[in-house]
Amino acid sequence: MAAVAENNLIVLHPDQKLFNAEKKLAQANSPEMHAKLLPSQLNTLSFNHALMLLKMNKIEQCKALLDAIQARNPDTCLPTLINASLLFKDRKVDEGVALLHVCIARFAMAAIDSCSD
Repeated sequence: MAAVAENNLIVLHPDQKLFNAEKKLAQANSPEMHAKLLPSQLNTLSFNHALMLLKMNKIEQCKALLDAIQARNPDTCLPTLINASLLFKDRKVDEGVALLHVCIARFAMAAIDSCSD
């Protein structure tokens, strides 16, 4: 519960003490905490941690966390959004847009499939 509360405080005050906030998110996102959190809480914490890493320019750590999020939850589009941001940051706009189009198409088809069931 403390990890979720800490996550909420970080979101409310994103520019205050980024290093300390990132450290707390990393602790909350540790394997020991994974068993204590609901999947939705874990996904939110991980996504916010990835956003924090992106903001701090810790690109390799961010990419590794995004891979872990995608592996845990292949049905989410959230890692794609940050991956597109990374591409935009590297001035690879066309690649970022293409990645977003693939994500949109994939999730649009999933939505259509779920409606036809």
